[in-house]
Amino acid sequence: MNSTLRYSLSLGLLVTLLVILMHLLGWFDWLERLTLDLRFHSSRWRSEPMSDQIRHVDIDDGAIDSIGRWPWPRSTFALAIDEINRAGARTIALDLLFSDPDDSAAQPDVKTSQPDQIDDDHPSINDSIL
Repeated sequence: MNSTLRYSLSLGLLVTLLVILMHLLGWFDWLERLTLDLRFHSSRWRSEPMSDQIRHVDIDDGAIDSIGRWPWPRSTFALAIDEINRAGARTIALDLLFSDPDDSAAQPDVKTSQPDQIDDDHPSINDSIL
C-alpha cells in the first residue's frame, strides 16, 4: 500500500473517530437546537398532500366507552384488524406497545370466535367502533 493511500485512510479514520467522540460528548447539541425550528418550518412547505387512500383509525374516548377500559385484550385488536382487512386494506400498521401479557386468557380463542360468540364485555368490533 503506498504512503498516500495509507495517509488518506489514517486521516479519514482519525476524523471519523473525532466526530464520533464530539457527538458522544454533546458538542453538536447546540447546532441541533439552533436548526430544529428551521428544519421543521421548512419541511412543511415541501410536504405532499396526504393520499385519500390512507385511513387513520384512532382509539378515542368513544371507542373506550364502547369496548371498555384500557388495555383491551389482544383478541379485540385481532377482530379490528380482521374487519379492516375485510374492508380491503392493503397495509395495516399499529402504533401500540404490547409490553404487558394479555390478561384475557379466559376469553374465547380469536381463530374460532365469531363476533356473536364474544361476551358483553367484548362486543363485536362491528358493533363498537367501525
